[in-house]
Amino acid sequence: MATPTSNQLPVDQFNAIMANFNLINGKMDGFISEMKVLNTRMDTCETDVKNCYAELYSVKEQLNQLQQQNRACTIRIFSLPMSDEERNTTDPSGKVTAKLVYDRILKPVMNHAKEKQLLATVPTLPNCITECFRIRPGSSTLAKPTPIIVKLASTTLKSAIFRAKNDSLPPPTDAEKAAGLKRFHITEDLTHASYDCLQALRANDKIERAWSVGGEVRFTRKGDTTNHVHKVKSVFDPISLIVG
Repeated sequence: MATPTSNQLPVDQFNAIMANFNLINGKMDGFISEMKVLNTRMDTCETDVKNCYAELYSVKEQLNQLQQQNRACTIRIFSLPMSDEERNTTDPSGKVTAKLVYDRILKPVMNHAKEKQLLATVPTLPNCITECFRIRPGSSTLAKPTPIIVKLASTTLKSAIFRAKNDSLPPPTDAEKAAGLKRFHITEDLTHASYDCLQALRANDKIERAWSVGGEVRFTRKGDTTNHVHKVKSVFDPISLIVG
């Protein structure tokens, strides 16, 4: 047996070191294999999360569309103060509010719609309004009337009202003007998501005009000489993506 020099390890020590090295190397190989498995699982989880987000996005879209379809005949009236009868009457049916809306807002607009041949006849109140109520009636004041939600008898009637309203809405009374009311407004009854999208577009510097038709949000861009009307594909998209 050769005698080790001062620069050489004894054979038994060398063998022990190599055995430990091989053991550690084997453990490292096992660790690397486990890491590859974990990475694969991570990729799978990431894909699953993306799919879940896509499915959730789709469900939100479908739910918003269904909610908007349920509001197809519904409109909102803004800036119309309570009548004395409405203020002094407890009327869960909304008939008093409906009469106020019909007499002061809808009937004049529908008369104009008939003149424009948008309606064959002006429907009576029972054939015009099926549901009506004022939001937070206890908070309504002359200076700040709360909105009124009105469900019309048909989408045809709603369409005629919207086509005729711009040049036929009656003005507020002198007392209402003195209280700060400038004009009445009729809008579609949008879902929260659609309304938020519409308001965000109106606040965007790149947008010339934004509005809704049949619950769908549309807009035109500033500087576009063609006045091309853009339709929002998804109200859940970021405004930066919608505006482009």
